[in-house]
Amino acid sequence: MKTLLQLKSNPQRTSAEVKRLTAEHIATLQAKIDRLQDMVNTLKNWHDCCCGDNRPDCPIIEQLSDTESRRTNTEAV
Repeated sequence: MKTLLQLKSNPQRTSAEVKRLTAEHIATLQAKIDRLQDMVNTLKNWHDCCCGDNRPDCPIIEQLSDTESRRTNTEAV
């Protein structure tokens, strides 16, 4: 956004440049939205698998542990 605002005061700018930067911002924001939506969907699935009772075992914690383990193994490679 900062770059777009800087172009506002640049008389040498072209509308093509402004449009290209806008498209880049849209793509960046959409990628962030997609990652966040994936996170929401994952958490919803985990939530739906948990009984939420008084037992100590919890599918949410188990899934979180599995995810962390996979991430650690991937980073080690």
